[in-house]
Amino acid sequence: MAADQLNKLDYYTLLGVEMNATRDEIKRAFRQFALRYHPDRHVESGPEAVERATAIYRRGSEALETLTHLTQRVAYDAGLKKGELRLTSDARPDARAAEPSRTSAKASRTGAGKKRAATASYLARKSAAPPREMRSPSAKAFYARALESSRAGDYRTALRMVEMALEHEPDHPVLVAARDRLRPYTE
Repeated sequence: MAADQLNKLDYYTLLGVEMNATRDEIKRAFRQFALRYHPDRHVESGPEAVERATAIYRRGSEALETLTHLTQRVAYDAGLKKGELRLTSDARPDARAAEPSRTSAKASRTGAGKKRAATASYLARKSAAPPREMRSPSAKAFYARALESSRAGDYRTALRMVEMALEHEPDHPVLVAARDRLRPYTE
């Protein structure tokens, strides 16, 4: 893949994934990409091949970083609509900003990404362990699964897990608040 061809590819095409690919699908695609283009695999072909593979691999790494971080992916998709094939450093959101969860690419492109990210942020602020005042072990387990699902961007499952936890701990304030925050984003 020559440098001029590389500059004509968007991140999705480079990694061979659809625009609605999940974070896990993107990571799997990158692993396959790395098997083919990692510079160490081209050492025997000479310095020119290593240099070319390095350029391709760097662009693939850039694509992986951008597409697996919610805020960067949203910014990239907006730029892609304008015809920008790469996310420039000035358009790149602050990498230090906390990203509590990953929203699906479809949600990010439809504008629901911001709302879902806010919901995920709310749930992520809760500790990974369920609140101590929850007495039911089942409620604690369901709430822990809800947190995991919300971090993964699966809000329907998160809502279902919160509702299951509420069956064991009716009217628990943390669970009620989580349910109320999740409901609008799953309809």
